[in-house]
Parts: sequence; structure tokens; C-alpha cells
Amino acid sequence: MKKLILEIHRRSLWQVLGIYLAGSWVALQVVETLTESLSLPAWVQPFALVLLIIGLPVVLATAFVQEGMGSKEAVSPTQSLADVGEAPPPAPVPPGGAAGLFTWRNAIMGGIGALIVWGLVALAWVLRGGGQVTVADGGLPGGATPLQARVAAIAARADQDLPTVAVLPFEDSGSDDAYAFFADGVHEDLLTNLSKVNGLIVLARPTVMPYRGTSLPLQQVASELGASAVVSGSVRRAQGQVRINVQLVDPATNASLWAERYDRDLTDIFAVQSEIALAVANALRATLSSAEEARLASVPTGDLTAFDLYTRGRQAYAQYEPAANERAVQLFKDAIAKDPSYGQAWAGLADAYAQTVSRWGATIDWADSALAAAGRAVELVPESSEAHKALGLALAELGRIDESIVANERALELNPNNADAANNLALLYGGVGRPADALPLYRLSERLRPHVFARTNMGGVYALMGFPEQARAMAALDQEFSGESSSNVNVLALAAQAEGDLAEMARLARREVELSPTDPRVRARAALRLFRAGDLDGSQAEAEAAMRHSESGGIFFIKNANTTLGQIALARGDATQARRYLRASLSQIEEMADHGADDLWVHYQMATVRAALGEPQAAVESATRAVERGAIYPVLWDHEPAFEALADHADFRALRATVQTRWEAERARIAEAERRRSPSAP
Repeated sequence: MKKLILEIHRRSLWQVLGIYLAGSWVALQVVETLTESLSLPAWVQPFALVLLIIGLPVVLATAFVQEGMGSKEAVSPTQSLADVGEAPPPAPVPPGGAAGLFTWRNAIMGGIGALIVWGLVALAWVLRGGGQVTVADGGLPGGATPLQARVAAIAARADQDLPTVAVLPFEDSGSDDAYAFFADGVHEDLLTNLSKVNGLIVLARPTVMPYRGTSLPLQQVASELGASAVVSGSVRRAQGQVRINVQLVDPATNASLWAERYDRDLTDIFAVQSEIALAVANALRATLSSAEEARLASVPTGDLTAFDLYTRGRQAYAQYEPAANERAVQLFKDAIAKDPSYGQAWAGLADAYAQTVSRWGATIDWADSALAAAGRAVELVPESSEAHKALGLALAELGRIDESIVANERALELNPNNADAANNLALLYGGVGRPADALPLYRLSERLRPHVFARTNMGGVYALMGFPEQARAMAALDQEFSGESSSNVNVLALAAQAEGDLAEMARLARREVELSPTDPRVRARAALRLFRAGDLDGSQAEAEAAMRHSESGGIFFIKNANTTLGQIALARGDATQARRYLRASLSQIEEMADHGADDLWVHYQMATVRAALGEPQAAVESATRAVERGAIYPVLWDHEPAFEALADHADFRALRATVQTRWEAERARIAEAERRRSPSAP
């Protein structure tokens, strides 16, 4: 053994090993970068590692053989040692047999060959569309990108027994009313920082805000929120100083798990928030990755005035009212004017712009502005979940669904407790024919932010996928906590439609309007349902109301108001009026396409308009594209009057059969997942 070690040292194998390991590390970093950027499968990185491991003994053997060649020079009996010293060294003699394969030339060629093999495998994956998940892949299993696999793991946390933290609104203990909002800003930023920890479930801000200043016992608050730990505190700001008192309590025992008081300069506020988040995570024994620690330490802005303006903007945005949203836009602009590099303020501006389209039917130019602002946010703070979520929202409003999915997936990866990103991503998955993958994300969003959005969205998926009882249960649960709303009544209407009860569907559509008379989405949806139920007068009234309450005629989801008005005119025999409305609808759809829209609802609506205009071949081509983009809900095809004209078209019948087959397969996936979660589920 001693001789072997001496021989290894003499032949410089330690240096060869060091060089090889350093080169391998560089190669693996390159592979990791390519895997992320090209959305290569998760096994590509281990495959590269295996190739490098196989290459290690080959390189060491080559070095051993080559360093030994010519090292033992023969001396003839007639030569003196002096002659040997003066003579040129003899040429090394190549080893014979199998050892002759271990040459540096062969080793280098082998390395190049291994690199080529890895590159060909990666290239083949990309060229065959491996980076894209299609409906044919059956969702995530077998077709997931590494990012999508990580998102699926994040979504699965909804059913895991993780510490659930409620960060209650901080009290303002200062005497200056001008700074009353500051406590909210500290609370929101602390909550956001804590949310970046994957090992915790951190309840969203709208979930805890109703408990501001509550006199309820802590145990009752925790029980209502489903929290296993509660953070509470107070903030006092005065004369350039800030004092923060904060404590972490176990509500089951009312015992303090951790508490601290911070007296700092106001300029240290962001560092303090990071310290608190880290301390809470440690107290709950949550393991943080180096990336999570780095994100916790990030400073959003160095301008406290900009921070104040941003905080007020977020508060206005969260009211989800047109006038408040206009205030939010101005506040975000003011924050940006103070600090043009404030990425979160750019993200807030993007959200506010996009909301004018998604909620109040503004023209598509607002989505363009949202995209520009979100792009700037991502450029400034590429590790910000809010920036990527805003980018995803803007892209979705423009119909660029694939890009929006990636942006929201990245947002959720950066902040696994981002309830809005989880909800938005679930909506997108459902819109590309992956409702089985959407449901876990809805459950995560609902756990983070109970009683808002996710619960009724989940009910809608259950209704469209043929689980009306689960849909009604979700609607009833939402009504229990939030009261009757157009959102939970919409779920009941979807369930009635799925069961073919058009009279009940129409009754519920009218109830939706009573609950949200100024919402253009609700009016356009009611117009569509009343038309399908045969109430032409009621449908026309709702479609015209949708036009009055928005610039674009209501939602673009499924069908806009112009399309419905055109079909009403056709049903009444007024071909001229029908063509006018349908051409106006076609113009809207084409404008979306010009902005890059390629989602299934664009193509579905194009198919309905073309069919209503008497263009069957063009309608089938659009319907084909809708199926390619993930169309999966047969009920929407069966209840579409425009498609009656295509009933005898062979290609259209084949498309309808594909939708049915796809729906049945996805429904089976959902049923199996429900059985795994609850063995007693139907």
C-alpha cells in the first residue's frame, strides 16, 4: 500500500484528480443552467453526473499509464552514467495490450463523445417538445419540467401537517396618526418574508386582517384560522426611530415560543423584518435553504417615502373597487417616482393595470401597460415572487397562456405561500385541460387564504368535471363564511348546467346579477346562460348591460357580449344585425390574436363566431386549434347553439369525441386523487 501511494504521488495523480473534480463541478453548473433554461427533464442532471463518474477511473487510469511511460530508462552495459546524462532521452515506449487503450488522445475523445451524447439527449428532448406539458402527456406525470415538478411538490403541502402560522395585524402604538399605515406596511412585509419559507404554511394577509384589534381569545382565533402558531406585535414610529415588539405564541398552550423587542433606526426597518422572519422560522424548526435565506435578506427599497407610498397602494389595490384601483395606480406611480428601481412598486402598478382588464373590462391596451410594468419589475428584482405573479397576470390578460403559466410557476417557487399565484396558476392549468393538476393548487390557495377565490374556483372545476355534489359543497362552504355572492352562486349555476337543468341555471344567473349588478363579467355570463335557456329578451338586456359597464363588452372567457347579441339577432331572424354584432366580436378576437393570444378560449370563441357567420370550415379549423390548446369540457360544446350547424361535419364530430375522451381520462384522475385524499369519497 505504501508503494502504491508513493507511485500515485510520483505520477502526479493527485493533481489530475483535483483538475478533474474542478472541471466536473464547472460542467455540472453548466448542465444545471441549461436544464433550467431549456426546461429539460429532472433526470438530465443525474445523467450528466453518471457520465462524469464513469469518466473518472478512465482519466485516472490514463494518467497512471501515461505518467509511467519512459520513466524507467534502460542503460546499456557499454554506456557510462556520464554518457547517459549527456544523451537525449529515449522515446517512450507505448504500453502493449489493453493498457495501450489508455492514451490521452483516447481519453479526450471519450470525454468529447460523452459530451456529445449528453447534448444529443438534451437536444432530442427539446426538439420533441419535452419542455412543454400537453394534455396528451396526462398532466404532470411523465411530462413535467423540473419547475413543474417543484410546483407540484409545493401544491402537495396543502395536505401535509406543516406548522401553520397566522401573523396577526400589528398594532400601531405611536401617537402620530400620519404613520398609522406604517404598522400595516411592516406587517405586510414581515408576512411576505415569512411566506418565503417552504417549510411553513403562512396564512395570507386578507385571511388575518379581519382579526385586527380583536378581543377574541387567542385559542379561538387560531381555531378559526386553522393556525398552530400565532405571531402578534406592535409598531411605534417616531423621529426617525422605530420600535417593534413581536412574539410567537403556541395557541394550544398559550405559551410564548419566542419574543423580542427591536429598537432601531428607521433606515434599518427592512433588516429588522428579515431578522424577525428568520427568528420565527428557527423557533418553529423550519429548515431554510441558502436561497431562502438570501431572499429573506433582500432590501426592497432604500427610500422610506417610496415604501410608504407602496404600502398605501397595496392597501388600495386590495379593495378590488374601481375608484380604489385608480388610487392604487397613482400611489404606485408616486412610489416609482421616488425610487425608479423599486421593483415591488412596478409589480404593484402592473397588477393594478391588469385588474382594470380582468375585473372591469378595460381595453387590451391596459394589459400592454401591465406587461411593460411587470417586465420592468422582473428585470429589477428577478427573485421577487410578486414580480413574476404580476407578469403572469399581465400575460394571461393578453392570452399568452404558456408564458403566463411559467411566470406563475416561478412566482410560486420563489414564495410557496403566495396564495394569489397558486390560485392564478390553477386557473391557467384548468384552461389548458389540466383540471386534475389545478385542484391541488386550489387547495393550497384555499388553505392559505380561506373563503376567497380558490374555494369557488375549485367548485367550478368540480361542476365542469361532473362532480356536482362536491361543487355544491364548495359553494355552501363559501356561503357559510362569506355569505351569498355572485361567485358561489356561479358555482351552483355551473352545477345546474352540467346536469342539464337549464331552468335552474337561468334562475341562478338572474340571482348573480342581483348580487353584482355592476360587474360586466357577471352580466356577460348571465347573458350567455339566459340565451342558452331560451330567454332572448333577458339575454339581450344582460348583454347590453355588460357593454355599458365595460369597454370591451365583458369577459373574454367563453364568449363576449357581442357574440351573444349576434346570436340573439340570428335567433330572431335579423341576419343584418347579427352580422354586425358578430363582425364586431370577430374584430375583438383578432385584436387579441394580434397581441399574441393563443389560448383555447380565443380559438373556442372564434369557432362559435365563424359557425354563426355560416363559415363551417373556418369554424372547424378554430375548433381544432382549441382542442390542441387543451379544450376539455364537453358541456360547453354540447350547449353551444352555434355548433348545431356543425353537427354533420365529420371533423367536428371527431373533435367532440376527443374532448369527451380527454374529459373522461381527466375525470378519472380527479376521482382517484379524491379517493387517495379521502377513502370515503365517491
